[in-house]
Amino acid sequence: MSKTLYLHIGMPKCASTTIQNVLQTHADEFAAHGKFYGRPANDKTKEQQGNATRLADDFRNGKTDRVDDTLEFFLERDTDVILSSEVLVGLGNSVHAEALVMRAAEKGFDTQIICYVRRQDQWIESDYKQHVKGISDWCEGIEALIARRAKTHVLDYHWLLERWARSVSRDNITVVPLRHGQGDLYALERFLAFLGMDPVLAAGLAEDRKNISPPVGLIEPMRFFKATLLAQGLRPSQALAHLTRFRQELEGRVPLPTRRFLQSLEQRRALLEAYSASNKRLADDYLGGEPVFDSHLEDDPASAVPLAEEAARLLAEYIVSDKGKTDLFKDRLRAKIRRSLRFGRAG
Repeated sequence: MSKTLYLHIGMPKCASTTIQNVLQTHADEFAAHGKFYGRPANDKTKEQQGNATRLADDFRNGKTDRVDDTLEFFLERDTDVILSSEVLVGLGNSVHAEALVMRAAEKGFDTQIICYVRRQDQWIESDYKQHVKGISDWCEGIEALIARRAKTHVLDYHWLLERWARSVSRDNITVVPLRHGQGDLYALERFLAFLGMDPVLAAGLAEDRKNISPPVGLIEPMRFFKATLLAQGLRPSQALAHLTRFRQELEGRVPLPTRRFLQSLEQRRALLEAYSASNKRLADDYLGGEPVFDSHLEDDPASAVPLAEEAARLLAEYIVSDKGKTDLFKDRLRAKIRRSLRFGRAG
């Protein structure tokens, strides 16, 4: 009996949470179509992370016994199997990808891979927002994150997929570029088609959007506030509740910057130029020569204002206003901030 192992390898910030929520909520529906999606009983990762997140982590951390047990759980089946995790996209650059594909083949599975991608300038801004608003200890600026992602080739989509192509042929890798104007159901429709299911089912399976980012103008103030909380000794998980409340107090109460992008037009253009050759190879090798992304870059004069300067103004206005009277800032911390900013108004 022919079986398929479907690997949804991300990327992060490319509708992965949406797809994984649908898989989790409607697992019975997928099972009725001969597609198993589930997780071992001892898997304590969050459902939103996808059912292969712990498996990928165990591969990378050398936990071979647990890897063997998990693969046994997934591959001892007479149906197709779906494994999904954003972590998987980086697994191709290791022996682990080959081990996973070979183990699947031994159990009678052919492996098919789907990977969603977004234009680099759009993706990095979403990635940065997640670092700031999520449970992470990241407190550096967006330029530092770009440098980190460049070092690990995360923005070089062709490089990432070619590593997976060593274990499965390019013909078995489906690349789905996400572009503006495709519609809310597009990513899920393409996923269903990848599984051999009717894309029309997407309308009945779709869940409400999750993981919605704050307004762009709030991201940098949130980063500075988060850095302050962590410097005071809070853990990222503890800081999250304060950060969420801080966002709620600012949003709708203090006039927010109107910027649409975290980077200026020139910065976004430079980033795209840096990956233009990679995107061309991606188009040629995986999309039949069709351009992966559109080349139009929207100008936005408000986004040319330096982030730090803009965030400092907003935070100063918040701190000295009546709206800033909150226990988010302990009295000592509030006084220290006021002194450093040389504001004399009482709060």
